[in-house]
Amino acid sequence: VHEVPELWKEVIRNDPQNGKAHARYAMSLIANNRKEEAIRAFDEALETLDDNTFVKRYYAPVLAQDPDEIDRAMDFYEDCIDVAPTDHQLLWEYAQTLGRAGREFEVPETLRTILGSNPDPNLAANAQAWLLEIEEPKRVEAVKEASQKAEAGDYEGALRDLKPLKQWLGDYWKMWILIASAHNQLEQYEEAEAAARRTLEIFPAMEAGYVELNNALGGQGKHEEAFQIMQIAFHNMNSSLPVAISYAAAARNAGHDEESKRITGQIREAIIAAAGGEWTKQEDG
Repeated sequence: VHEVPELWKEVIRNDPQNGKAHARYAMSLIANNRKEEAIRAFDEALETLDDNTFVKRYYAPVLAQDPDEIDRAMDFYEDCIDVAPTDHQLLWEYAQTLGRAGREFEVPETLRTILGSNPDPNLAANAQAWLLEIEEPKRVEAVKEASQKAEAGDYEGALRDLKPLKQWLGDYWKMWILIASAHNQLEQYEEAEAAARRTLEIFPAMEAGYVELNNALGGQGKHEEAFQIMQIAFHNMNSSLPVAISYAAAARNAGHDEESKRITGQIREAIIAAAGGEWTKQEDG
């Protein structure tokens, strides 16, 4: 990694008006914990480039982390949005920056722009959730209160409180995952399956949705179906520990013992690596 900045610097020397190279050079400095140099590189690029839009695109999220620079970050985001008005990730970052700047009243318009331009469904799920949290605060607060009941073990009370909210918060994935979890805890597996599937319809990459769906299918004895679903989920999200654990369990329950052992071994290796190679007999057990 420490060699990368000089490589980008060489690109800039050969092509001084290469905006992408200037931006990548500055970001490579940040990756090397040389933030002050990166800031100078960004500022120099802004002054020397004929077209500095690409530099602003990379510089804006860096500035957005500094409360003293947040207005400048928003200016840069707005300049970039003028050039790419339907860049979903750009719009999402801009909305988050507006929120940090205390300008949440401006966020809904940006979220609606995202939702109205065919975004990735996972981004759409979070944009829709945030929009509901702004526009339906009382109902969202009721979901939070139901969550507190569930955490205290009152799953029936939580479900009772959530039932009337379904017609108002039908696209709020945070409500559906709570419903799925509560039904699973009460061993109401068909209802849990429906709620988990609804969660994943809204938010396909929601890890907990797959966990709850696996539990619901397993509770109904649909072990092979659970295995097939979790196999796909693991293929798409193989860095997710909750998904990996659920996949290993689904494989075991469906009688795919070798696959279960293989995934369990991978989980173990990942945990050992994360722990720096230290592993005790108690942890092994």
